[in-house]
Amino acid sequence: MQTLWIANGGYSVKETPNSYRAFLAAANRPFDGLLFSARFTKDHYPICADKPYLEQKGTNYYIDQYTLADLKQLGFFNFPNESTIELTDYLVLAIRYQKQIFVKINRNTTFKEIDYLIEQLKAQEILYQTTLVSAKKEYLVYLRNQDLELELLWETNEYSDELFLDCCKYHFDLLMKVTGFMKKMIYITGLFHEYKLKVGCIGTDNANSLAKYASIPVDYIFTGGTE
Repeated sequence: MQTLWIANGGYSVKETPNSYRAFLAAANRPFDGLLFSARFTKDHYPICADKPYLEQKGTNYYIDQYTLADLKQLGFFNFPNESTIELTDYLVLAIRYQKQIFVKINRNTTFKEIDYLIEQLKAQEILYQTTLVSAKKEYLVYLRNQDLELELLWETNEYSDELFLDCCKYHFDLLMKVTGFMKKMIYITGLFHEYKLKVGCIGTDNANSLAKYASIPVDYIFTGGTE
């Protein structure tokens, strides 16, 4: 089984994370997929950010309090202050460079905004090749109940038997934060594979740690941290 490598927020060694330049850099490298962390503007447009705000010159601009036009006027989409990307531009890059599409639905997202996101993916006719990621079970259940052709990935820091049973019930794959307990991760991965479910890890860029997880092997390795 091949482990797929996913660039979380693009390739940010030389570029600002979550920016167009970072995603373009990742698209030109041998990553299998790109992870877009969706935050919605005041007028409900999804842009990419790990936190609920964008920072500029020591000031935090909370994304849901500004329209897309406001944020563009503030320069967040342009060099030298570029620090985010619109979903539409991210999708163009992912499709052009044939990268798997991963979109993270963060906490405090409304169900209306989730519906808007799904409509955008349907309009691009790429729903079938999209994996939606969330730490919030309610969002994933809402999506699964719509019987959509997409994969759902449940992000969590803690594992439990109850979580495993929910993954089996709703057919969720699992995204675990990297820990030092390799034996536990080997057990979890083997259990999920037995039930034809996938497992990924996230939370570090340490080369030695990543190599160990690839050897398990997990299905996905996401670069960088968690929400």
